[in-house]
Amino acid sequence: MKITKRSAVVASAAAATLAIVGGVAFAAWYEEGTGTASTTAAELQPIVVEGAVISTPALKPGATRDFVLTLNNPNADALTIAGIALNPSVSATPSACNAGDVSLNTSAPLSRTDLPGNQTVTVTMTGAVSMVAPATADNDCQGATFSIPVKVTANLA
Repeated sequence: MKITKRSAVVASAAAATLAIVGGVAFAAWYEEGTGTASTTAAELQPIVVEGAVISTPALKPGATRDFVLTLNNPNADALTIAGIALNPSVSATPSACNAGDVSLNTSAPLSRTDLPGNQTVTVTMTGAVSMVAPATADNDCQGATFSIPVKVTANLA
């Protein structure tokens, strides 16, 4: 087959057109852009201790009782209790009662550790509060009210 000048020009033009079209096609597949994305991190609300009581019957010399907490999780997300700290600085009313007659087991087992979102639950610390033996108990503690500070910490479940 003989290549004429005309067919060489047509072939060259076709190759150039293919190169240009190929370059445009590549450009259509290779685009860049920049931008910035932003968001706000969620903010957990503190757990609300709605109530804390010593289980019944009432505390008496030589007895051990449970510490029962009513906790409210105001967050939409479920939480897991990381710890419950009973402050050892127990106070008593009347002040004539020796608050040192009450001791706390701060490692008492918990009845549950889950706090579902937007719910109130009861958590029991089994055997967390006890009073000294009858022979050493302060007689002024009869009918006394004991205040035990508590701190609850939790993490996202």
